[in-house]
Amino acid sequence: DAKQMEFIRHYVEKSNPEMLSMKDWDIMSEEMASTINKNALISHLTWITWAILQSKYSQVDFDYLKYANLRIQGFKMHSQKYFGESFY
Repeated sequence: DAKQMEFIRHYVEKSNPEMLSMKDWDIMSEEMASTINKNALISHLTWITWAILQSKYSQVDFDYLKYANLRIQGFKMHSQKYFGESFY
């Protein structure tokens, strides 16, 4: 995704500008994007687990299972977009 790669480039430009001039920058930036996207999936799973537990134990009036379902949808969308259907 072009916006993600642009974000990574700007982030690295501010935090470690020497990396941008490395000959393997393209490979490194693709690896960074892959790591970021895998971590996004972990985030979805964390929030799914949290919401399911909250639905059972929380006293707060909130539709935690609906939120969990939204996160499941997000997990599926994200995994298909970045890793293909065979990922999960």
